[in-house]
Amino acid sequence: MNRINYYSILIRVHVLLMAITLLGSLYVIVIGAYDYLIAFLTIPLVNILLLPITKKDEKFDPTHPILMILVSLMIGTVLRSFFIFSPLQSDAKFLMLMGKPPSVLMTGIFAIYLGIICFVVGYVYPVKPLKDWSRIGVFSNKVSLKKYYPVAIVLALISVFAAVTYFKKVGVNFSDINGISQKRRYKVDDQGGGYAVLGYYRLCMDIIEPVYYVGLMYILTSKKRIFSILGLFVFMLGLLCLIYPFINSSRTNALYVLINSGLIIYFIKGGIQWRQLFSVLAIASLVLVIMTALRQEHSQKRSQTELEANPLVIMVGSLNFLGVDKTSHIIAGVPDKLYYQFGESFFLWMVAPIPRTMWREKPDISYGLVIGDKIYDKREPDSAGGGVPPGYIAELYINFGYVGIVAGMFLLGMVLKLFYNAFRKSRDTSTYSMLLYILVFIPFSLKLIGGDASGCIVKVFSGILTITLITKLIEIKSSGAANTRV
Repeated sequence: MNRINYYSILIRVHVLLMAITLLGSLYVIVIGAYDYLIAFLTIPLVNILLLPITKKDEKFDPTHPILMILVSLMIGTVLRSFFIFSPLQSDAKFLMLMGKPPSVLMTGIFAIYLGIICFVVGYVYPVKPLKDWSRIGVFSNKVSLKKYYPVAIVLALISVFAAVTYFKKVGVNFSDINGISQKRRYKVDDQGGGYAVLGYYRLCMDIIEPVYYVGLMYILTSKKRIFSILGLFVFMLGLLCLIYPFINSSRTNALYVLINSGLIIYFIKGGIQWRQLFSVLAIASLVLVIMTALRQEHSQKRSQTELEANPLVIMVGSLNFLGVDKTSHIIAGVPDKLYYQFGESFFLWMVAPIPRTMWREKPDISYGLVIGDKIYDKREPDSAGGGVPPGYIAELYINFGYVGIVAGMFLLGMVLKLFYNAFRKSRDTSTYSMLLYILVFIPFSLKLIGGDASGCIVKVFSGILTITLITKLIEIKSSGAANTRV
């Protein structure tokens, strides 16, 4: 999309959303369906969020942080609100309202409006840009193919060994092919030790992903043939990246691998051909269908949303994303069900390096488990599930009330703008920058608004550590300032 077309499209989107809000509100008033007014109140949130990028000099970027937040807002707030009031039948609706009248959603809508407005103000607030990274050390160094091969092989072997060990610990029986793709977690013991995520095993497993992306970038920038030794090797690495989440029944992680591959092609080639796009979508759809079928067939304990057959219900009925329902319940439950945390939940990541197998009473890093227990009363003592990620706006309220929402969302707007502009200048010419962008910045932009802060911070630190290690091992140090990626 060129600048004029993108700006023109955004203007049309604004007009369309305002028309839908006005006409829809008038219609439900005429027919007496006043509850639907609550749902229509969520639509202008999209208009507000899109304001910073509605300008003539803005270029289309599918990974823009505002568009990442928009995805979570549309699914968790706008579509979910209309889903709640729609005639569609679903057991998930009870969990969304928890037996309360629809007016309970007004609490969450107010908080989300406050948060989005403060985010936009922070995003447009004038601040000094970060230093140009493209001329700094690891950002400008080239990749050595001679170093890449041995490092990639060693790291792949470490990843496979860690994966086999991890899957055995969580109970995967490789001789039972039909029962492989299931959700599992490692239980520390039967005396209240809780569940461990086995983070160090997962870290070693996931080290294969950036190695694959480096190989893919090298092929694209050096114009190496796909049908070559390097191409075959990179293909095998990519296959491993899909096999791990397949075995672990993590549909989201499998989809991210395919999306990230497409984004690398998009940024390096300046676009992606329709044939390539359809191929990626076809593969992604096939993987998701197979994993969903296996999970539903073999899972001993299914969630309400997994029992649904309607894909829209499965997506909108999830307790992820920037949910207006969970935001409402959390704010209503503080401090009666859950005391103000005064910043504690934002520092849980500090205990993440300590394995739960060594510290059985270690606090849960994911605050979603606390929310599921205190607010939703849905966590069972002997269950691995029950987590409800609060979302950044609700977590800010849990810690500092409405003052936290104002300050925290304003700060988030400034931070995302600063780092996005910095990455945009360096990602297309730097392997290190591209890896940080697709494996750290994009997931952070997408997941924080609907997830929990400490969980996201752990991902940021582990991602930076892994990417820096790999890049340092395969780089060619150069004194030139104008080096390309390869």
